[in-house]
Amino acid sequence: MKTLHIAFGLSLFLLLFGCLNTEVTPAPEGVPELTPPANCHIVTLTEPYTEEVCWNVTYTQEVCEYKALEFSVSSVHKLDLCTVDGDCVGKELSACPHTCTGAMKRCRMNVTNLNPDKAGVWAVGANFTLDNAGFIKDPVDSYLQPGETWTFDFTQLYTIGLGGSSMDCDMYLVSTPTVEFCHQVGKDDVECQERTLYRTIEREVCE
Repeated sequence: MKTLHIAFGLSLFLLLFGCLNTEVTPAPEGVPELTPPANCHIVTLTEPYTEEVCWNVTYTQEVCEYKALEFSVSSVHKLDLCTVDGDCVGKELSACPHTCTGAMKRCRMNVTNLNPDKAGVWAVGANFTLDNAGFIKDPVDSYLQPGETWTFDFTQLYTIGLGGSSMDCDMYLVSTPTVEFCHQVGKDDVECQERTLYRTIEREVCE
């Protein structure tokens, strides 16, 4: 009977000792440990990003080129005046046939600048001839305003030629003006630029 009491007491001791031992046995290797659930929520954020933005543009550009000015030239007006021999002096040579021994040849020509906006310089020369002789005059230039007319005038004294022949003359343009004309031309193009823009995103944040 005494042995039975000892066995019963030992069993009770082991049972109570096992219940009081609260140590948790670690999980075997390779098995993940359980973690308590996280506290997560959604937040709204604004983030920047770059984007190429393009647009159409229209601009004007000055274009220049050189052109000759328009002009008109009259026919050459010719006149012979007697310069010697009494009553014929100052008269036209045709009024004193075979009586005048000396005369003056006068040649004139009009040049008109036809451009309404631009001025320029015209140069004119003359060539006088009598029988086999020639007289070349130095060119004369004139600066003509828009729409202006100028008379180029050349004279040459001479002695009446064989058989009463008179002097002849020719007038010619030596140079004409070329000036710069400019105008505006419209052009289309595309311009692009990198710009920083912003967008709204939602992101989950856990604590």
